Amino acid sequence: MSSDFRKLLFDISEALATEELAALKFLSLEHVPVRKQEDTEEPKAFFEVLKEKGMIEVEDLFFLKELLYRINRIDLLASHLGSSREEMERELQVPGKAKVSAYRQLLYGIAEDLTPDDVRSIKFLLQEKLPKNKLQDNASMLKVLVEMERNGIIKEDDLTMLKSILKAFRADLKKKIDNYEEKTKGNDPNEILSFPVRVSMHPPGQGAAHLLVESYKMENNPHGYCVILNNYRFKNPNETRKGTVEDGS
Repeated sequence: MSSDFRKLLFDISEALATEELAALKFLSLEHVPVRKQEDTEEPKAFFEVLKEKGMIEVEDLFFLKELLYRINRIDLLASHLGSSREEMERELQVPGKAKVSAYRQLLYGIAEDLTPDDVRSIKFLLQEKLPKNKLQDNASMLKVLVEMERNGIIKEDDLTMLKSILKAFRADLKKKIDNYEEKTKGNDPNEILSFPVRVSMHPPGQGAAHLLVESYKMENNPHGYCVILNNYRFKNPNETRKGTVEDGS
């Protein structure tokens, strides 16, 4: 490992506060389980775990960029990784590019939007569901969410309990969960339709060869990318399609 890479991770770790490390750990739970995170009390140790898991490498720092973007440390993103908010927003539009799940983003966003009074209310309402030592005053909302997951109170496909709690005093956040559930209901971004679509390899009248390709649902937002092949020259010179120039303009 190059000394420059180590220096980069060291400099970033030195700039992170304790609560920001907690946020990074929470956002990484799909890749680094809780038991593996428990002994990481400082950013440098956490980065070592991410390296062990292959989540950050000298040639691939995208996950680190995404984490800094998610916790709104755009200053570190720009000064140390040569990226920006706008660049990350563009890259994260690419289907499958994001490493932090929509579910994890949702929970983190909810935790960020809660006031101290909201957190106290949630802890009070969870007293019969979680051990008291997990609901102490110094327990952050992220820790409470982790305990709710550990105890099966919330899951990626079942946020009923959290919605029920929030409905009483934060209907806006309950609505966020409703929107998330509506978007993800029966709509896996990676789902491929079970039937093929026949796409002609030649313009009409220039051969009937077809290619079977896979298609996917168009309910996703954004839909994804579309590649259009618009040929000008063909193997047979008599089939040159001059209208291609007009199409492109």
